[in-house]
Amino acid sequence: MRARILNASAGSGKTYQLAYKYVRDVVEQPGIYRHILAVTFTNKATEEMKSRILKEIHLLASGQPSSYLDNLCRELSLDAATVRRRAGLVLLLLLLVMLIPIREYTLVPAEVISLNSEVIAAPSDGVIHQMKVPPNTPVVAGQVLAELDDTTLKNRLAIAQAELATATVNMHQASQQAIEDPNARAELALTEGKWREQKVQVASLQRELEKLSIRARSSGVFVYTDPDDWAGRPVQTGERIGLLADPTKLGVRAWAPAAESTNLNPHAAMTVFLKVAPLHPLTARLDYAGYETVEAPNGVASYLLRGTVTDPSSAARIGLQGTARVSGDWSLL
Repeated sequence: MRARILNASAGSGKTYQLAYKYVRDVVEQPGIYRHILAVTFTNKATEEMKSRILKEIHLLASGQPSSYLDNLCRELSLDAATVRRRAGLVLLLLLLVMLIPIREYTLVPAEVISLNSEVIAAPSDGVIHQMKVPPNTPVVAGQVLAELDDTTLKNRLAIAQAELATATVNMHQASQQAIEDPNARAELALTEGKWREQKVQVASLQRELEKLSIRARSSGVFVYTDPDDWAGRPVQTGERIGLLADPTKLGVRAWAPAAESTNLNPHAAMTVFLKVAPLHPLTARLDYAGYETVEAPNGVASYLLRGTVTDPSSAARIGLQGTARVSGDWSLL
């Protein structure tokens, strides 16, 4: 059997022709229905085509008038009785097939994520000077992930250190004078107070300077966007920069279009086909589906899905994308 492609504008009768071609083929060879795939663009058009096929086959099989009968007799060189008898056989076969339960499923865009992650945020207001590690890179505890611009603090620290050095010299001079002149002890106490003040100021600036280096609190994978997007970017205290993710606890994040009618039941089976390894899918379990729609990365209003990878493969790692098949309920055609 050759493939037939019907290419025409809306309302020109594509669904009618598809339904007729299907009926013609199955009347000519009743068992060929198992080898026919009729594809159209929308769920509505698919339902219309299925309903029209069953309706016309039922009209033919029950002896009622059908707009297909004359064309079928002419094209197949069969009499009306033979066409109706074959239509009855086809109707019986289709009804038997429709009693076979099938499992609903939906295909949705998905990506591999970590189920245990920590937000990496800006410790203070400032400007990102440099991202120290590339995106999706394994890091260890204490490793510097990013640095804020330290020019202002370094200048303040240099001034404070110079003032501390001056206060130190003054305190030493006051100490020597206090030994020689007991009346200079009051001046020594004042000088020592200024020295301690400058010392505290230097220590405070050094702590603030240390905070400009954003470090990993634990080992994991540092997940964020393009480093060029962050260089020179102003941030506020607590602003999210990225995630520190645990690569040993993998999950799946997916987006189910709101128009899909598949029932997304808890613990439903998920199969994830990664773009980098489509022949080695991951098995996962649906944990929950959001009840409010969000905008998916492709711009479609969708329900957010999260699942747990139950059988990770060597190809699975955080950030990989692909397509997830989420299984639904069993139903009849």
